[in-house]
Amino acid sequence: MDNENIGLILGKITRKELDLIEKSNVNINKFGLTITREEAKEIIISKNETLKKYKRIEFSSGVTEKIIYIFSDSAYIDRNNYIDTIKDLVDIFYNFKNETEDKLTDDELLNFMREQFDDVCYGDLGYLRDTCLE
Repeated sequence: MDNENIGLILGKITRKELDLIEKSNVNINKFGLTITREEAKEIIISKNETLKKYKRIEFSSGVTEKIIYIFSDSAYIDRNNYIDTIKDLVDIFYNFKNETEDKLTDDELLNFMREQFDDVCYGDLGYLRDTCLE
């Protein structure tokens, strides 16, 4: 596949993902959270940089939306830190995927991350990243 076709495919995934992230507002509004279109773009750009950093390819656009949904009701997330926290959680997710050699499903890993984030790390992303996977 040439670079032009790859670019078209990635462009469609990005537009689809942008729409899905914006639609997640329906679920997260009840927690006092929203994601603007610009913030959604910021999240997608960060996720794409993370994928490059960990040498991963994503063919669907579901992980980011799952992270948004799963973590939106955490007591350790508020409007002031929400977007940065989501970007960090996406990075941590792909780091953990590599570290576990993809032996856990996305849902298993996300549930583990949420449990650790709330019950062990008390919202400390550095602690989640550096110690919880062990």
